Amino acid sequence: MAEIRRYGIIFASDETDPDKAYRILDDVEKFIDGIKIGITATVIVGSNLIRRIRKTFDKPVIADFKIADIGFREDSQWQGTNSKIVEELAEAGADYITCHAFPGIGSLQESVEVAHQHGTKVFTLPSMTPPDSELFFRHPLDQAYSSKILEKYGYPSELLKNATTFSDLILNIGEFLNVDGYIGPANLYENGKLVAIERYRQFTKKPIFSPGIGRQTTESLSLQNQLLNFYRAAGSDSAAIVGSSIYEDKFPRNVAFDFFRWRDAAEKQLEIVKKTKKKSAGE
Repeated sequence: MAEIRRYGIIFASDETDPDKAYRILDDVEKFIDGIKIGITATVIVGSNLIRRIRKTFDKPVIADFKIADIGFREDSQWQGTNSKIVEELAEAGADYITCHAFPGIGSLQESVEVAHQHGTKVFTLPSMTPPDSELFFRHPLDQAYSSKILEKYGYPSELLKNATTFSDLILNIGEFLNVDGYIGPANLYENGKLVAIERYRQFTKKPIFSPGIGRQTTESLSLQNQLLNFYRAAGSDSAAIVGSSIYEDKFPRNVAFDFFRWRDAAEKQLEIVKKTKKKSAGE
């Protein structure tokens, strides 16, 4: 399967007009490392859009459907709604699929296991870009209640290790179920720091793909500095998801090229810093 490169740039193709979407993709393909397709782009034409894009453009495809339905096992087979959605997206050519954890551990487990059977990767979402999403994702955990529920359904209490919020618990569940990576917000700053991304890195070394650069960021930072801040917080095994900043511009190709060169500059800068730190540590 195709994979996103280190310090990646993923173009979020949220354009609902397929012909316009193809024109923009053809325009920016040279400067991006992956293509994210969501429900808004497929609601009319269906998963055939993913098939066509996968065949036309030599780029990994992320099916950002944020699957959040039922996981159900019978006769040692996953037969829930999630498995049906995942199978369709995998067969359509999706290299990555986004799935929520909050419907239940079994729900995410079904998505992960079925996707892996088809050679497709699953990313889950411990947080999201709207600032008020902290009401749910950063809600404090009731340790006693959570421990009781985990025990009731046969899951290890280690899932609560170092977890103080619902987001932390999702990260532990993701590691437990061997998800392939995480979606994290690149726009949620506190005291100049990307708090969610930095918190992710306390729990996982797996890839982080992040939307939020551009329209959703409230900080008075240039797009270039937003990109650099994200890569600095997430590390090299990461990819920035950029959508409206590119496709809403009169000249999408020019903006995509800007992100391409900003990425290269950030990668060079951060790799130099990494080598300097290793040298100072005597590694």
